Amino acid sequence: MFGALLLTTLLAGPAGDAPASQVPTHAEAAELAQQGDEQAALDAYRRLAAANPRDHQARLGIARLHLAMGHPDLAEPVFRSVLLEDPKNAKAMLAAGASLS
Repeated sequence: MFGALLLTTLLAGPAGDAPASQVPTHAEAAELAQQGDEQAALDAYRRLAAANPRDHQARLGIARLHLAMGHPDLAEPVFRSVLLEDPKNAKAMLAAGASLS
């Protein structure tokens, strides 16, 4: 129960209450990250994850941005949450290891 609450808190962030019409696409979130607007990309991925908590791609985007922003302590639990649901997810497994080193 605590794990679910922690995950919801990590993913939701301030933009978690956005209406469904304001949920960006994965391409839009990735474009923001590619342009270097990490905070806007993080918010976009959080809205995607809030709309669909099982969206592993959005959650991996959140974790990768946390790493890029110098916050491995925030990235690692998100990577682990994906691994709990999909233990064979190689991207999450490798990135979780990288966030610990």
